Amino acid sequence: MLRRPDGFDGTWHVRASWRASADEDWFGSWNHGTDEDALRLEALRPAEWRFELRRDAAAEDPALERFATLTAGQVLSIE
Repeated sequence: MLRRPDGFDGTWHVRASWRASADEDWFGSWNHGTDEDALRLEALRPAEWRFELRRDAAAEDPALERFATLTAGQVLSIE
């Protein structure tokens, strides 16, 4: 679960990508917008994940980044 960052109002956007190991490129990015206080992600493959959070999907401003390494069966809440 990704929580809405402080200072983000209205719809906020997440771009997620993953890689199997630290020496590989990021792969499989997707974008999602929500106006909820948290975005629940289900059935993510075990890997290292990068989440880029933005106020606006088309914004050029730097994204807030969150990283998590998921293992099979693990449940995380990412602040």
